[in-house]
Amino acid sequence: ARHAWERELASKQASRVAELRLDGRAAATEASAADKIRRAFHHKWESRVPAMQLPAVLRAFGIEIEVEGGGLGQKPTAGQLRKAYRQAVLRFHPDRQAKASVRERVEAEEKFKIITRKMDEW
Repeated sequence: ARHAWERELASKQASRVAELRLDGRAAATEASAADKIRRAFHHKWESRVPAMQLPAVLRAFGIEIEVEGGGLGQKPTAGQLRKAYRQAVLRFHPDRQAKASVRERVEAEEKFKIITRKMDEW
C-alpha cells in the first residue's frame, strides 16, 4: 500500500511541475505581448503628450470634462478638472483591469501613468 501512495504522490508532483512550467511559459508569452503593446502605445503617444496640458490629455483618453455653461473655449475650473481626473483614475487604474485583455490592461496602465504625471505637473 505504501508504494501505491508514493507513486500517486510522485505522479501528482510531476503533474504540478508540468503545470507550473506551462504557467511560466504563458506568463512569459503574455509579458512579451505586453511589451509589444507598450512600445506601440508609446510610439503613438510619446510625441503628442509632452505638449498637452491635463485637460487635453483627459479628453484625448476619452474623459469628458463637464464645464458649466458648456461654452466652447471655456476653461474648466480646478474642481471640474479634479472630478474628471478622479473619473480617469477610476477607469484606468491597473487594479480595475484584472479581467481585461492584455492590450486593454497595458493601455489602461500607460494612460493611468500619463494622467497621474500630468496631474502632478498641474
